[in-house]
Amino acid sequence: MEGTARELMAEAELVGDTTADNAAGFLRELLAAGPRPAKEIFAEAAHAGYSRDQMHRAKSRAGVNVRKQSMSGGWQWSLAAEDGSTRAEDSEDSVSQRAATFATFENRLLPSGADGVDL
Repeated sequence: MEGTARELMAEAELVGDTTADNAAGFLRELLAAGPRPAKEIFAEAAHAGYSRDQMHRAKSRAGVNVRKQSMSGGWQWSLAAEDGSTRAEDSEDSVSQRAATFATFENRLLPSGADGVDL
């Protein structure tokens, strides 16, 4: 390899982006038919030459939602468009719902007319 440090770094970044895009595309293909358990995704990815870390990084690039099936169940990955949901942290409805829940608990804990501050 020859070139300036800047040229070599730019080329390495380009290769890194291509690999990340390939991993995201692979993940979208896996999930095109519907949600899949994470264990299956990692097994398929390993067979195709992708690591767990690459799949975790590709998850956000591919627009993947991750959901726990149950307390004893595993994790399930799906494309955001498939399950009709968005990430709970980003949803305005979710934020307002959490605020309303907090206000309900606060009202139960504080006596009527109290501002919550005792000096």
